[in-house]
Formats: sequence, C-alpha cells, structure tokens
Amino acid sequence: IREFGLKAERMVGRSWYELFPQSLARRHEHEALFQGKLDRLDIPRVELRLGCERPRYFSLHVRPLRVPGGPVEAILGVGEEVTALIEAEQALRASEACLETALWGSKAAFWTISVHDDRAEMSPNFFKLTGIDPTEWVAELHPWNSRMHPEDRPCVRRIYEDFVTGQIDFYECEYRLRTPGGWIWMHDRGRVTKRDSDGRRK
Repeated sequence: IREFGLKAERMVGRSWYELFPQSLARRHEHEALFQGKLDRLDIPRVELRLGCERPRYFSLHVRPLRVPGGPVEAILGVGEEVTALIEAEQALRASEACLETALWGSKAAFWTISVHDDRAEMSPNFFKLTGIDPTEWVAELHPWNSRMHPEDRPCVRRIYEDFVTGQIDFYECEYRLRTPGGWIWMHDRGRVTKRDSDGRRK
C-alpha cells in the first residue's frame, strides 16, 4: 500500500485477481500451489500498475506454507522491484534499433569480437550488405579468414594482433571480402569495449 501510494480501503475485500487482472493467466499455477502440487513459483518479471502512470515491474517468488504432512495453509510471496532493469533493457533495444537503422542508411554494419575465444557476432545489416548467408557464416570457425582475399590477410592479421596485445589503441584496416556477388572492399574500425579483471582486452 505504501509503495504504490494506495489507500487501504481500496485493497480490503478485493480478491487478488481484481487487483491484478493480468494474473488471471497464471491462475492454474496459483491453484496448483494451493493444492500442494507445486513447491514454488518464480516469475522473473510481472507488470503491475495499480493506478500508476507508468507500469512497474517486479520479480516474484511464491512458496506454499504447510504443516508437516498436512495441507497448504498459506502462501508466502516475496517481490523485488526490477523496473529500472526492465527500462534499461528497453532503452538498449531501442538504441540498438536506432543504430541499425542509421547503419542501414549509411551502408554500414557493426560487429563485436570476444577476444578470449575469437568469436565474432555480426549485426543483421552486415548480412544484408554482403549477401552472405548468416547460417553459413556462423557455421564456420573463422568465417572472416576464409572469405578474406589472400593478399590482404597477413596485413589484417598483423593489425588485429597488435590491437589485441595493446600495441595500438585503435583497430582500423581495409580488405577485400568474398561475397555471393563477388569481391567487395571493407573498411573496418574497432575499439575496446570490455576488459577483464587484469585489464586485458575482452
């Protein structure tokens, strides 16, 4: 009541489903708790409004309480607000969508490389621009190397290794990439976004 700024009289005498109508979709799980068929119910995020201008999100953990060997006598629920986390995730998805739109307009794409296992993740626009099949790309261990022009490979590898070992602060190179439509020139730029506990580039 205090958390949502509600008056007690608005709550008294009303059922859970009147207060939280979105919970009706989980009614079968609640009944399974009451009947002792479930030992716990964890809901990582649920939207609660109760008159709020904007929705608030909670992580709920629900347990049945019973006398040893007897029926369920009560239900204990603990809720933790995760609104800030949900809003941050929503903002991140929105910013990624805006970035992808901007890159599409400028015929650019973005990628991330995990240095410790040499694994790359490409943005959808990379495959749109190159015409490369995403499933074929991810199926290969080193898809960049297999498609890079042999004459460009040594130089690109040297620049990448200098960057990973910290000899240069910024990664930038040009190379030819084989695509279903033929060879195209690529201009790559990159910087460090994460480091491990020892300060090494991740």
